[in-house]
Amino acid sequence: MRFAPRTIYAQLVLLLALLLIATATLTHVALRYSAAQRSSVEGLSQQVVAAVRAIESGNNSGRNPPPGIRFAAMPRMGAPMDGPDGDASPDDLQHGSRFPFLAELRDQISAQLDGREVQIDLAHRGVAWIRMSGDDPRWIGVGLTQFHHRAVIEFSGLVLAIGGVLVLLAAGYYARRLGRLLGELAAQAPALARGELLTPIESGPIEVRALGRALADSSRKVAEVARERSVLLAGISHDLRTPLARLQLALELLPDTDPALSAGMQTDIVEIEAIISQFIAYARDERDEPEQTIDLVALAELLLRTPGRIAADWSIVAPTRMNVRGRPLALKRALSNLLQNAERYGAAPYEILLHEVAAHAEVIVSDRGAGLPPEQLQRVLEPFQRGGASQDQPGAGLGLAIAARVASMHGGALVLRNRDGGGLRAELCLGAVS
Repeated sequence: MRFAPRTIYAQLVLLLALLLIATATLTHVALRYSAAQRSSVEGLSQQVVAAVRAIESGNNSGRNPPPGIRFAAMPRMGAPMDGPDGDASPDDLQHGSRFPFLAELRDQISAQLDGREVQIDLAHRGVAWIRMSGDDPRWIGVGLTQFHHRAVIEFSGLVLAIGGVLVLLAAGYYARRLGRLLGELAAQAPALARGELLTPIESGPIEVRALGRALADSSRKVAEVARERSVLLAGISHDLRTPLARLQLALELLPDTDPALSAGMQTDIVEIEAIISQFIAYARDERDEPEQTIDLVALAELLLRTPGRIAADWSIVAPTRMNVRGRPLALKRALSNLLQNAERYGAAPYEILLHEVAAHAEVIVSDRGAGLPPEQLQRVLEPFQRGGASQDQPGAGLGLAIAARVASMHGGALVLRNRDGGGLRAELCLGAVS
């Protein structure tokens, strides 16, 4: 709608205004047609009529009025109840007939007294003025103290009850509507962290739509940065690996080279290349890689067949298949890092266990090495942190950090635990099984 409020403030103001109008309307209708009101008005009108007839018949002088009713014969309409000599005029009356219950009380009193003129005055804590019968110009004033104390309280309570119910309904509706929109934005936040493009929200208040557009713009900028980073890393990889390849080739072609020295240099070159690969892998993080369905069991079996790996040292416990949605290269790198970490710093026998935990996939890689000191189990998951036996081994300390980030990227986590009897247990928790 063209003129509909579009900001949260304007929508709340409109909602409160409609709420006040609805409360007043429903209260008016409820009081006019409620059985409780009719019962109260009927009882009060009967008491007023009985008091008037008692005065007119001369059977009651005013000393013993009905319970809750005060009355006196006045010389003219509007005179105070405390005496017949007051000089209040009819113009001084604060008429209560504009209220539904008082209008009905007036009509019922008039009907029971053969159509006499009746006025309700609120100036004196509620007085019903009834013209005397025949040609007598005087009025009878009957104090409505019972109505003043009970009916007003009932009226106020009904108004508060109706208003409270409407406030709860309106607040619940608006909170649910706003919560649904914010929930959609919250659901998009993980996708932003994964580097995916977001679709802006086109409905709801201006503030929510602005936030949705800001998140969508941020996702595009994150994607652009990821593309630029990939190009930069590809150039770095090429520029660093090319000289290393030339050095390796030169070592093989040099004559009369000490074999031990040549082998040591070859090992250094391989380690440098491995460190460069880890740096690039950590910096790339594969967030721009598209997701697809991956069979973790097939991936684990493929890694166990990697050349140079002693298959007899490994055992695998897994179902026939275990599919998850994820990034193939990232998951392959994370699982490969865990296997290499077990072989390099642990001891055989090694084990891979794949199973479901609360409908989520979990891959556990275990070894029988020395394990880690308890205070290092969390620290070694950070970049460039090394612990235990790895401190004296070549490497950059990025393998477990890469695996932990891949797990987080897939909605899970990497947890390290020491095993009873010695060894380390790396639990790679991933997303839901598909």
